[in-house]
Amino acid sequence: MKKPNYDLSRKKCHACGAPIHRDMKRGVEFCSYFSCRIKNVEFTIPFVQEGEE
Repeated sequence: MKKPNYDLSRKKCHACGAPIHRDMKRGVEFCSYFSCRIKNVEFTIPFVQEGEE
């Protein structure tokens, strides 16, 4: 059975290209650039199915 893992392949904001910060305990990510148009918006980190259990 495949187990879900966080998809950490995206390292930059999709809106402005600044680095993304991640809170792994809550499972959210957010843009680090203070003037980004998605400021203070948190995104759920997507899951991917990897490996065999």
